[in-house]
Amino acid sequence: MSIRPVYVLAVLVVVQWLALAVLVASIRHNGWLFYQGGDETFYYTAGWGIAGGHLPQTSIGYGWTLLLAPIALLAGPSYLAALPAVVLLQVLVLLPLGLVFAYGIGERVAGRWFGYTVAVGWIVAPYLAIPGFVHRFHEQWVDQFLPQALGLTGLSDFFAMVATAGAAWLFLRMLDTRGDGDAVLAGLLTGLSIGIKPPDVLFVAGPLLAILVARRWRNGAVYAAAILPAALTLAVWKERGLGHLPILGVTIVQGAAGGASVVPPLGLSLPKSLNFDWGHLGDNMAQIREFFWSMRLVEILPFAGVVAVARVSLAKALFFAGWLAAFVLVKGTSDRANVQDGTFFRLLMPAWPAYLVLAAALPLLVPGVAQAIRDRLPSLRPITLRSRSVLASGALLGAVPLLVLAALPILHGRTIVSEFTNNVIVPIGGDFDLRATRSGGAVKLAWRRPAGARGAVFYRVYRSPISGQAPIGGVTGFVDGIGCLPDTGGATACRLLMDPIAATTATTFVDRPPKQGWSYRVGLMANWVDDPTRGDVLLIGAPVRASIPG
Repeated sequence: MSIRPVYVLAVLVVVQWLALAVLVASIRHNGWLFYQGGDETFYYTAGWGIAGGHLPQTSIGYGWTLLLAPIALLAGPSYLAALPAVVLLQVLVLLPLGLVFAYGIGERVAGRWFGYTVAVGWIVAPYLAIPGFVHRFHEQWVDQFLPQALGLTGLSDFFAMVATAGAAWLFLRMLDTRGDGDAVLAGLLTGLSIGIKPPDVLFVAGPLLAILVARRWRNGAVYAAAILPAALTLAVWKERGLGHLPILGVTIVQGAAGGASVVPPLGLSLPKSLNFDWGHLGDNMAQIREFFWSMRLVEILPFAGVVAVARVSLAKALFFAGWLAAFVLVKGTSDRANVQDGTFFRLLMPAWPAYLVLAAALPLLVPGVAQAIRDRLPSLRPITLRSRSVLASGALLGAVPLLVLAALPILHGRTIVSEFTNNVIVPIGGDFDLRATRSGGAVKLAWRRPAGARGAVFYRVYRSPISGQAPIGGVTGFVDGIGCLPDTGGATACRLLMDPIAATTATTFVDRPPKQGWSYRVGLMANWVDDPTRGDVLLIGAPVRASIPG
């Protein structure tokens, strides 16, 4: 009697959680705060803006931001207060979901036992790679990359990888069942992945090759149509938040009477990551050779895997080949991806499921195995367009995000600012209760720790003239250390233009400024190693003024 897959997967989920618990106990972290990278502030702050009922600047994707908005509504502006919920959402929901998708992908390639193999590989591969790296790369892989790859941070990469894996499973179902409902679900999840991280459109290279080889024109058309709602949502998100569509260079200028006119583009404005620096790709490969024990194994596995999967299905083999190759060739050539600092592995996360399947497929090269699998691959009932799963997914992933982002009023205020010394986007808020007391030529500042700030924290003290500072980089309306860029039709973009004068773990500071009127603010900071000399600003408080008479 065979064991039902749900029981096997339930056991594997428990094993996955136990392995993660061992990792967490063995790596450095500050409470719930693991190594992040800085971009987490973009997502959470935008989610906080949406929770407050306004659409902020939209330099990132919308998918992860919308998911963070309900958490931000309850936790408030402090990322540290929201972090436990953010981590638990990924560990308890997305991590098991990714395991299920991994099993589904493997099962559609070569049956149930291959699905189990891929699911086990999904769990153990990140840990099996640890002894393959030289000791001096241990921190980059174990302490910095694995927390991001396993859902312990506020970055969007893990969610994007899980969504991409789900889209891959559903697309493989579509190849087998020829069902239009499967095509719709695959397209919706592909669109979600693109909405989370727009560069994930590279995944579409795999489905395109598979459709061409399998000649599934109708399914391909339905699949492409199902991606369109997410593409439209992303366009609305970008145009309303930024005032233009970055990839097209189109700007919609709002008129005084409420009308709008389109400024024609001068040409395509391609993402900065598309620089195709082949020398940089070679550098990344050389760095893998430097830090990993066998570069040849890394290179051979996907090529051998494509041949192995092709013995079962050429369309599926080209699907994995196109999926993986698109990310390696585009992301691997980008100067933003470097093996040495671990960003190469993070930026290629949506393609790692393809690499895993190809690496696990090597037994299919054994004579007779592929033929036996082709004869025994279980058939599936196609999902119809009228099924509840299709209708519910269409509403949740297609209609709701578009309606919400189209209806939200654009943010026009100074509640979100850029802090360029750390390259972060942070809320202005919190309950620091900052007070300033003047004594002679000194100003004594005192504040309190914001509620919900978990773990060890420290503070950055800022100072600037109250007003009247010369414009910087086109910034106008400088008051209390904040200036905003001219209106471009999108959400207001403001900058914190204050000098950081101290970093301290205390909640008091004494300043002796020149004789003038000054504005002070305090920023909440933290990092994964609790090092006050570095870290990201996560929250900035309201200003307090003090004047030193001349």
